[in-house]
Amino acid sequence: MPLFGKKSITEAQAARNFVDEVLPGSLQSWPTVCEKLGSADPRFRNLREDKAAAFEFALAIISIQMRALKNLLTEESAHLMEQHIYSVLRNPPSEIVISPFAEDGTRKMTIDEIGFFGEDDRDPNADTRDYPAQSIAIYRQVFDSAIEEGDTLMSGPGVLLCMRLGLITRDRQYRPEIVQPLFHYLTILGGTWWKDCLSKYRISP
Repeated sequence: MPLFGKKSITEAQAARNFVDEVLPGSLQSWPTVCEKLGSADPRFRNLREDKAAAFEFALAIISIQMRALKNLLTEESAHLMEQHIYSVLRNPPSEIVISPFAEDGTRKMTIDEIGFFGEDDRDPNADTRDYPAQSIAIYRQVFDSAIEEGDTLMSGPGVLLCMRLGLITRDRQYRPEIVQPLFHYLTILGGTWWKDCLSKYRISP
């Protein structure tokens, strides 16, 4: 389609559309993903209704989708778009308590080397507005490292997500039976959102 024939939207609106479509879709997909992976690890079934786990899953998907920006936009435009996305995500859904503990008090997320809360208790009332941006940055970092190492399946965002959900621990680190299918879901559920968006719209500041 010729450029002049496209509708124009602002960077802020494109970022809002991205989050409004990808975030709910990812959250809604989480119970189905857990059900499919429950045969490989029954703990997935216990996470089906865990809203914090679903939110973490969504952030991993968003981080993968955002990687496309640097290939589709100029460096400056990609950076500005990322900031708009982080601004939209700055207020996580109110019903989500970002905590390293499950409702029964057991620890879900323990791997402090990759940027969660370590061994310290996290106050459920603490300010977590920057958590989405911080989390996405870490997912992107481990994905970049995995690509450099040539092993996106066993050292990328799928592994990090499993660690944060307590499915991979220091004592049980190699879990290809859950990491590989989980990584598959992370890469397909967001589709080609930004490529599709830029084919339809001309984005302006």
